[in-house]
Amino acid sequence: MGISQIEKNKAILVGIYLLGHSHERTNYSLEELKRLAKTANLEVKMTFTQIRTASDPSWYIGKGKSKN
Repeated sequence: MGISQIEKNKAILVGIYLLGHSHERTNYSLEELKRLAKTANLEVKMTFTQIRTASDPSWYIGKGKSKN
């Protein structure tokens, strides 16, 4: 009898570098998010970052966009 492997849910992490804030702050937040994903048994497939002047809700990613 073989050992069955449980398929992990996958995650894409998205972060923004806000002008006027340090890149270290964003990097720290993304690393923390990676650790939380691992704790939640998620497999991080990709990490994206973007430089923005401010956070904009029209750029948020939901279930539909993540399927693309």
